[in-house]
Amino acid sequence: MEDAHIAYSMESNIHIKVIILAGGLGTRIRCIIGDSPKAMARIGGVPLLEWTIRRLREQGMLNIDIHVWYQSEVIVRHFGDGGSFGVKIQYHFLPLDGTATVVKSIVKDWRGLVLVIYGDIFTDMDLLALVEFHVKRKAVATIGLYRAVDPRQCGIVDVNSDERVISFVEKPVGLSEGPALANCGIYVLSREFIDEMPGGVAWDFGYNIFPEAVKRERQVYGFQVPRDVVLIDIGTPANYALARRPESLAGFQITQQREKSDAISASSHEA
Repeated sequence: MEDAHIAYSMESNIHIKVIILAGGLGTRIRCIIGDSPKAMARIGGVPLLEWTIRRLREQGMLNIDIHVWYQSEVIVRHFGDGGSFGVKIQYHFLPLDGTATVVKSIVKDWRGLVLVIYGDIFTDMDLLALVEFHVKRKAVATIGLYRAVDPRQCGIVDVNSDERVISFVEKPVGLSEGPALANCGIYVLSREFIDEMPGGVAWDFGYNIFPEAVKRERQVYGFQVPRDVVLIDIGTPANYALARRPESLAGFQITQQREKSDAISASSHEA
């Protein structure tokens, strides 16, 4: 059934499919995490992917599609069908053929919006705010943006006064070090946009899809993540260390404590 993987925004009753891309190898942090998938790197004793799933559950997104590939059995064994984590998970075992190609393969006949989250992103951002921004702008695609201190390994984005993307360059050569708006690896995509994406080869959002869409003057917008939000790509040893600092975990720990309090309250009422 098409509605098997629907999440709802209580504010606007938006139907959306959630896809987490968790097939990555984690080559640059292999010396720290060993053979584990990158999405299972531990932060505060909890796998990164579990933090992401908790965040989605908090915001009412309970049905999640996860792309797995490298050491997929580690992820499947930990999360199972998602029931122990308060969600429902469907796995997609697909080769690493490019982020856009993988997403298009997973979406299939789904006609609503799609929220894409890269599995190496550690964040406490308001995902519903991103979705609702996309809807209000009538965008075909919305890219989450953050201000990168060193943008040389990022997709660099320029937006106009209406927050529409006017330039997208993936890992530009010769860029000097300094703050710039960068792709954070979280997107909202319309079905129209996905239909326009080519199939059959290894297409990547950063290198192929977004630059081409901007060139064609499609309605691609940038949602700037507030500066007080935790948002870290853990793919390098330095960033992984940053994610594990107590100050990075603070907001998540507050959430965790609230969940425990709610569970205790619920048990008391049942008694």
